[in-house]
Amino acid sequence: MAVHRVSPKNAKDYAEVFDGKDAAVIADLSAQGRSWPWPLAKPTLMEQELAYHVDWMDAQRRQKMMWCGRVEALLSRHWPEATAIVSLTKTTMLQCLAVHGGPRGLAAASDALEQVKSWSRQRLSDEKAKALVESARQTQGLEMGQWDEERLRRCAREIQDCREQIEQSKQRLHAMTRDHVKIRAMSGVVGVATACVLWSELGDPAAYSCGPAYRKGMGLNLAERSSGKWKGALKISKRGSSKIRRWMYMAALRWVKSEPVRSWYLAQKAARRGEGKPAVIGVMRKLASALYRVGGRGETFDANCLYQSLVEAK
Repeated sequence: MAVHRVSPKNAKDYAEVFDGKDAAVIADLSAQGRSWPWPLAKPTLMEQELAYHVDWMDAQRRQKMMWCGRVEALLSRHWPEATAIVSLTKTTMLQCLAVHGGPRGLAAASDALEQVKSWSRQRLSDEKAKALVESARQTQGLEMGQWDEERLRRCAREIQDCREQIEQSKQRLHAMTRDHVKIRAMSGVVGVATACVLWSELGDPAAYSCGPAYRKGMGLNLAERSSGKWKGALKISKRGSSKIRRWMYMAALRWVKSEPVRSWYLAQKAARRGEGKPAVIGVMRKLASALYRVGGRGETFDANCLYQSLVEAK
């Protein structure tokens, strides 16, 4: 069956003068020749494997966040001092919980300090290692029972397993796209993993007519939600896959850690009384334009050129 597509704008405009259902509007526009073929493009074997690893990587990342939330809640009840010393996402903390299940086991271990140092691979300072062991011995949290420790131990192991699965998928994506010119060009903007997510969800950027169209496919175009009684503010439309925006958000957070984006981000955050999310979304929108230029037009990525407007605005 041949499939055609009709412009949503044409359908909306035509509906104002055509008294009929949505299907009738689309059918009439198509009969007038105001549609174009939309053939089914079968993905190649490489694209199928790419989509598989992207989907698995994203699913494991979401599972990891769920388990992290549970572990954080349990630690706040039974060992509240721990996360103030060592981040929950650090290998040291996860291994400590996976082995001992809580502060009691670490405090009882005769070689607790040596264990912490070995798990950190000498990346944790002596002060923090000693503080973690001391907090396990003098914690103000509620005493844990046997099954409380088993619950925390199992949750920590699930996080470790998710991290391992994510890393395996990333390594495979790196290997698959080593000779893929466009994905490698896009990876210079947002990293290989995020570039693979975009390619899997949106396809080739060159298939889009312009940068705003590619950005719109991400759901990062601005839309106003208004009615006859009130006028809403401009917000991103959030159309399409939310997976894209999750990975783009993390890429934007990496960019705001360094100059020249960091200074602009802090200024925007201060102007909004501590609200930094709109500024991060602004970075996401600029990254979308850069991705179209390097992936769709074959231009060379230049961070200074991309954020020149931000620096000048400052």
